[in-house]
Amino acid sequence: MSTEAKHFITKEVRLIRCTHCSHVWQPRTEVLPKVCPNCGSRKYLEPRQRKTHTKNRRS
Repeated sequence: MSTEAKHFITKEVRLIRCTHCSHVWQPRTEVLPKVCPNCGSRKYLEPRQRKTHTKNRRS
């Protein structure tokens, strides 16, 4: 067995998660995709906003 140190090549993998459908994928290029490949949402990077319900108030 050789006394040489073994060298490992590590590569950073970039994953993107859709905030709407929770789909995780690895993009093919460095450019961000325009839509989520699973649900087609264009706002896949924006956090989902809950609708706030306001009670009807009589004035």
